[in-house]
Amino acid sequence: MQYVLAVTRSYTTALSDETIAAIRDAGTTTTYPARAWVFSVGSDSGSVLFVESGLLRVERPTSTGRTVLLELTSEGHTLGELGAMTGAPRSASVITIEPSTVITLGADAFNRLVETRPDLNRYVMRQLADRIVALTSQLIEASDRSATARVASRLIELLDRSDRRNDREPTIPLPISQQELGQWAGLSREGTAKALRELREAGVVRTRRMEITLVQPETLRELARSAGRL
Repeated sequence: MQYVLAVTRSYTTALSDETIAAIRDAGTTTTYPARAWVFSVGSDSGSVLFVESGLLRVERPTSTGRTVLLELTSEGHTLGELGAMTGAPRSASVITIEPSTVITLGADAFNRLVETRPDLNRYVMRQLADRIVALTSQLIEASDRSATARVASRLIELLDRSDRRNDREPTIPLPISQQELGQWAGLSREGTAKALRELREAGVVRTRRMEITLVQPETLRELARSAGRL
């Protein structure tokens, strides 16, 4: 079985220059420092965020009080479209990992632009569809994939977001801890440690504090697309 990796579609390439200019004119541009709260779960969903630069984490508390990392989002991505369209409260919290600049577009202005700009309408519908596909894949992988394959898929996501994706042996920073990497993959701390150990012992990766070298990126990519083990 082939698994769908997370989609990293960018509004900067999907939208026309005129639509992006309209978003910037109607919105407010804000730069946040690292580790700043942009919004919190349960708050009013009165705006949509267009990420201009930086890296942000999307997280949600569980019923047991733990906080689980759901997604990392970066330049060219959007957050909060569904809430702006339905009026439902925020379903997750967003915190910056590094200094980040976002355009905040009010829900009313966003909905007007969706109605009058066909390219934005298509982009939003595609984004929502992609997230449904990604969620479905995550639910399937939780029961059908090895821990190693799940960690591999998250590492490939980080690689594809970086400027090192074409390197022969790319070294990429880990903007999150290994424990958070495991949360992102739906694993326990022990499962994450075991998966990384298997990848190191197989010579596929080398790990150091807050960075990882993908010694065999194609092997890792194939593993990320399968349910198999090394």
